[in-house]
Amino acid sequence: MSWFEEINRQFFIYLNAPAAVSPVMRACGVLVADWVIIIIPLVLIYLYFLGQRPQRVAAVSSVLITLVALACGALIGWLYPHPRPFAIGLGHQLVAHTADASFPSDHGLVFFSIGLSLYAFSVRSWGLAITLLGVLVGWSRISVGVHYPFDILGALLVSGAVVYVMQKGMAVTRLAAWIIDTADQCQRRLLARRAGR
Repeated sequence: MSWFEEINRQFFIYLNAPAAVSPVMRACGVLVADWVIIIIPLVLIYLYFLGQRPQRVAAVSSVLITLVALACGALIGWLYPHPRPFAIGLGHQLVAHTADASFPSDHGLVFFSIGLSLYAFSVRSWGLAITLLGVLVGWSRISVGVHYPFDILGALLVSGAVVYVMQKGMAVTRLAAWIIDTADQCQRRLLARRAGR
């Protein structure tokens, strides 16, 4: 075992919840680990439908960036299929999960890609809040026994790299603007057809 893996496992054991955790703590861990992610689409819907054009562009851009980050994560998981802690009998697993590759964390990729994207595109309050929430969710995923600390750190690094590359040339914002304009145009045509009936 490499020193890197040894450190990863030691941090996991330190952060993983004990087997005799109280029902309330278990419920809180599961809630944060599995259900807080619902906040992401709610925020994006709010920004798209109630925000000004810059917020709408940022919301769509963040989704496009997240799709690329998830694709990168899937490729990394295929090239480096690191087993989850419970797959090797390490720690305590509090939620059910398939024994697929743990690195990098998909939950982490979603939270960090959305959060860092929104921050990069000047929706900074939401971006910072979602990024910090991603840290909390990452900790909970370790606590319930389905991820290592470096899975979360890896998700942050992959997300940060994808956000940096994709926002640098601003091509993603042009694509997002085209998607918004096309959707708005389709909506106007649909409303015009209904009004003409």
